[in-house]
Amino acid sequence: MGLFDNIRFEPYVPGRGKNYTFQTKSLDNCMTTFVVSEKGEIYSENHEYKYVYDESHILGGYLEKVPDSYYRKYLRDFHGDIIFYDEDYDDEWVARFTNGRLHKVSFMARERLNDEEILYERIAIREQDPSQGNQ
Repeated sequence: MGLFDNIRFEPYVPGRGKNYTFQTKSLDNCMTTFVVSEKGEIYSENHEYKYVYDESHILGGYLEKVPDSYYRKYLRDFHGDIIFYDEDYDDEWVARFTNGRLHKVSFMARERLNDEEILYERIAIREQDPSQGNQ
């Protein structure tokens, strides 16, 4: 299975609402948390760490977050698609980015035949939150 990253969408994602966190293997796969802001910008959430020596620890020490070291790293040059899914792998979406900005999100429906996954079909979705009405 391997590692993955988390990606939190502040904008509305159909079927999940706003500020929902998904998993993805389309980025670093280092347990990093990425955020897509309401403005459509994508950034990683980061902290500085220090190594703490501890002879009682199985590895002789561990990494500890440095207090007040939080910072954001914006992916302003990111172009491409990020496939993300809920933790049950029941539903998947693809988000397209251009110049580090969210361009669109599409739902990827899974069709099953004899309990086997056989096909992904992309279904375009509205980018607008339906609770906002037509603007």
